[in-house]
Amino acid sequence: MYHNQYISKIDNAELVQTINVTSASFIQRINENFDINRQLNALLLGNVQSGKTAQMLGIISAMADEGYKIFLLLTTDNVDLHRQTYNRVKNSLSGFNVLNEKEESLLTQASLIKPTVVVLKKNSRVLSRWKNHLLNTNICKGLFLVIFDDEADASSLNTLVNKDRVSTINKRLSEIKASAANTIYIEVTATPQAVILQTSMSGWRPKFVYYFKPGDNYLGGNYFYPKTQSLNTIFTPDYELDSIIEGGDVICPIG
Repeated sequence: MYHNQYISKIDNAELVQTINVTSASFIQRINENFDINRQLNALLLGNVQSGKTAQMLGIISAMADEGYKIFLLLTTDNVDLHRQTYNRVKNSLSGFNVLNEKEESLLTQASLIKPTVVVLKKNSRVLSRWKNHLLNTNICKGLFLVIFDDEADASSLNTLVNKDRVSTINKRLSEIKASAANTIYIEVTATPQAVILQTSMSGWRPKFVYYFKPGDNYLGGNYFYPKTQSLNTIFTPDYELDSIIEGGDVICPIG
């Protein structure tokens, strides 16, 4: 129901097809990798300006159809970007409660009759306030908390790890993840190196990666900076890439 409502507003058949494929495949990966006894981290990978927000909203709407109720969508600490993302979610997911970062009082048990998306900036005061609300109200009791972290490699990871300290944003996100018995944390980025290089003990390394290909009309870096044989061989042999990516979907879990 929710997914069909979302895609019915998109006047682009090719985009609808990719959203359908991404949503179904991503939820399948969640089901294959989920462990009731631990949090699940996953990575949604797409090219720069290839429609990551559209894919995220497709996954959110499909997960709502599966019974998930509480979603946090994190943006970088930028007022204009936060407002733009909030308005887009509000207009795209008409069957949802969509809250901004100042509306924590509206997230109640009664409001969860409908799935709820909360759009938050990765700002320490904002995250601290919402962490307190989630803990004090125990709103996530018996429910999964699903977090989409857009630009997950920007400020979310522990930037002070080499100093044996924890950066503020990373600490707040860890507290929010711990506010529910079961959390699915989805890291979204076009530059995944820092995310993938996290240690398994860090709590931020993705269990699996899903890559969605851009549409046929996509230009981006692939057009302006085409791949060359010399660049490919600097990083990894072709056979290693072939063993990881097949048909646009990263098919092997991260160690």
